Amino acid sequence: MASNQLDLKALAMAPTKYIDRPVPTISLYDFDNRIDDITAELLDAAENVGFFTVVDHGISRETVDEIFDQSARFFNQPDDAKARVPFSPQHNAGWEKNAQIRPSTGAVDRKESYQMQFGAGMNGRSLIVHSKSARC
Repeated sequence: MASNQLDLKALAMAPTKYIDRPVPTISLYDFDNRIDDITAELLDAAENVGFFTVVDHGISRETVDEIFDQSARFFNQPDDAKARVPFSPQHNAGWEKNAQIRPSTGAVDRKESYQMQFGAGMNGRSLIVHSKSARC
């Protein structure tokens, strides 16, 4: 294989010893009365597993689907359109691609992400995409 050709085997994930580790499911049921327990569960899952599923949150399936559709519309835009809302470390909000470094390896993390915040931290950091045909 030529040195400039992509080696797909090199990109394959290495086997993991965590294949059978379950993803925690955290219920937000009775949130106001269980806030301390819920907070502890979220913290434990985030620090020790890295992933979790939240249930009993009261968000309809339709709303979740709309959010995923909006995300797809954003990420399907050309990079120059997404770059109009660059990541700001000051606000911890915005778009970035291939910019994060994995602490465990020091290697570039090959992903793009769009960080969001509540309130004023998002001022000027969003592109509203209303339809699949819209660009930004």
